[in-house]
Amino acid sequence: MIINKYNIGVSTAEPIYFSHVIDYPQPSHHHIHLHDYIELFFYISGDADFILNDTYLHLRPGDVIVAPENVLHRPIIKSEARYERYYIGLSRTTFSYMNRVADPLAFTLAGQMIIRPEEEVRAMILRHLSKIGEMIESEQIAKAEDDGGVRIYAELLRLLSLLGRGADQAELQLEREGDPRLPSLIARALPYLDRHISEINSVEELSSVLQVTPSYLSDLFSRSMKLPLKQYITAKKIALAKTRLQEGDSVTDTAFACGFCTVSHFIVVFKRVTGVTPSEYRKRVAGRE
Repeated sequence: MIINKYNIGVSTAEPIYFSHVIDYPQPSHHHIHLHDYIELFFYISGDADFILNDTYLHLRPGDVIVAPENVLHRPIIKSEARYERYYIGLSRTTFSYMNRVADPLAFTLAGQMIIRPEEEVRAMILRHLSKIGEMIESEQIAKAEDDGGVRIYAELLRLLSLLGRGADQAELQLEREGDPRLPSLIARALPYLDRHISEINSVEELSSVLQVTPSYLSDLFSRSMKLPLKQYITAKKIALAKTRLQEGDSVTDTAFACGFCTVSHFIVVFKRVTGVTPSEYRKRVAGRE
């Protein structure tokens, strides 16, 4: 599947990505991933749940998920139903120039969350999303002299304002945890890995902590999370590494802080997962500041 991401930002330095996707995906279609930016995920319809870091969320149509930077997440597709969703991806500093008004992204400072709007608010959110999509599809916005891009940007600000007002005024219910439809062993493993990912380097080490066999843990994890445990451990380490590199840590310090035995092994794994070396990633992040 190809997700077309449209940049609806008004500055090339601070892109804002918008996508609207409808498909009938296979249960194994989606993979766990993370971004360097905040992702707002709007669930419209389907038969899916969601993994957000160490939390399993039972989705309802209309839910909005906030996935902060470098937080692992993925949908869990339960059947090949019509799956519709919107994505908006944007940097935390996107609106830093707006120093005379409240930050439209202030509501995301609470970190990862699921926002479950009331029906009326949910309908308003969908109208804003639909309007942005319609504007993007219009041929007029492709013309440089047209103000379509500015109108889209304004519509986005209205949407973010709605989310922010709802959070402040309790019109939206913010939930830190969803319906944990996971085996108790996996429900224990996820937060443990979140706290101790720098210490756990293998399935064997984690299974020893949980006092089960590696094969049993691996099989149960794969069936519950729809991905191999070894892959999840690696992804968690890279997520931590990206955060530390963004904070200015050296490649060497990051490697050992994330539990890698050698710097060379860390570089190989990081490049395999991200497509760039840790040094290249560190320079790229520094260049955005």
